Amino acid sequence: MLRFGSLVVSPFIAFAASVGLTQDAGAASTSRAMAVTAGEYHTCALTKAGTVACWGINNNGQLGDGTDNSTVAPVAVQGLTGVVAIVAGHYHTCALTKSGRVKCWGANNHGQIGDDSTTDRLTPTDVSGLGSGVLAIGAGEYHTCAVTAAGAAMCWGQNQNGQLGNGTLDDSHLPGQVTGLSSGIAAIAGGVNHTCAVTSAGQVKCWGDNSNGQLGNGTRTNERSPRPVLVRGIRGATAVATGQQHSCAIAGGRVKCWGFDSDGQLGDGGNTEQDSPVATRALGTDVAAIDAGLWHNCALLADGRVKCWGFNSDGQIGNGTGFGNNAHTPVLVKTIRGATAIATGSRHGCAIIKAGNLRCWGQNDGQIGDGTTVERDTPVDVTGF
Repeated sequence: MLRFGSLVVSPFIAFAASVGLTQDAGAASTSRAMAVTAGEYHTCALTKAGTVACWGINNNGQLGDGTDNSTVAPVAVQGLTGVVAIVAGHYHTCALTKSGRVKCWGANNHGQIGDDSTTDRLTPTDVSGLGSGVLAIGAGEYHTCAVTAAGAAMCWGQNQNGQLGNGTLDDSHLPGQVTGLSSGIAAIAGGVNHTCAVTSAGQVKCWGDNSNGQLGNGTRTNERSPRPVLVRGIRGATAVATGQQHSCAIAGGRVKCWGFDSDGQLGDGGNTEQDSPVATRALGTDVAAIDAGLWHNCALLADGRVKCWGFNSDGQIGNGTGFGNNAHTPVLVKTIRGATAIATGSRHGCAIIKAGNLRCWGQNDGQIGDGTTVERDTPVDVTGF
């Protein structure tokens, strides 16, 4: 989303004045970006030094700097070292440390921080009940999930559509196991009101809201499923990404998507929603990573190029065609070559270039991180990276 997005596996993203990254935060002079995550109106980067910096809107403390002051350039997240993965939800952010612990901060109105409260947190807070055995994390709009060392899927936060997968529709302020997924899970991703996971056998299972076929099981008869269902026709999956009402997976280097398709977010050239996966065009067989925004997606190709497709209200496709020109098949993001990681927020995107430089594009209430609030339909450098 929103970091409604792709899997994150260990190890592996009114305004205050622009604030540069300090040396203690792992500034560009000593550290470069190695991972990036994007939320609704904020972005965070993991540096090679294991620290985290965030920027954008901060009304719930999602930047983690101890304040609720928004910023148009990166600020250091307080008290975080040894981080190996990061994910962003709507207004919250989480980090996975090399010791296998999960810390979250920001909005907590549905218990998405996982500390058995609904109190917003301005700095990183330990998720209760997970210990030190977490291998991967994912974040949806108002919920969060983790994969344990045993391969179990655990989720917490909002659950009105069954996105926690525990067989109920009740919110949970603490992590709970997803029904039937006590082992064999490799990665997990949270959408707005649904969640998907990749199994070690290369299948994809999804749960939660299914009003537009985003669970991919060939039916919309039941508009939600509080327990996992098998996505049809996906074998050998290595990654999954979840948007507002659609999902995508990489299998055999190819991308397939399913669910809502109002703005071309399935990438098959049309705008007809699908309750089973369909092939996304113009990507070939060398897709290395994928991430999903609300109504758009971006894919990282093995050669370091990035392609995006879907809704383009704010330039989030990044191809320089202005604002409002949707793409029903993937198009190249301009000026991005040699990318090593990508992230998509609600209406913006980011990519890390090989040297650790970070560029973002799209909607800009500060989440682009270039010191302005000017929307960009092509990538610009993030300050300090």
